[in-house]
Amino acid sequence: MIHFDFIVDDIDAENIMCAMGNDSNMCHTAISDRMVELARSARVEGKPVEDIIFDDDPYIKWYNSRIEYIEELTLKMKNTRVKE
Repeated sequence: MIHFDFIVDDIDAENIMCAMGNDSNMCHTAISDRMVELARSARVEGKPVEDIIFDDDPYIKWYNSRIEYIEELTLKMKNTRVKE
């Protein structure tokens, strides 16, 4: 376990949070793309799209776990204003 104990400027904190948000957004986009891909495959195979269980797909599981990790990491970060 590593303990980070440092202070960053407001702009650096904003950039860190933005990068984490961008990673989360990328995961949401990848999930949407994967769902479309699975639906198209089902249509080609003549299967009803309603029968697809998206949550069972390993790629979607991985992206969902990544989103959960980012959310948990964000909650772990302490945001305290420091007087100069």
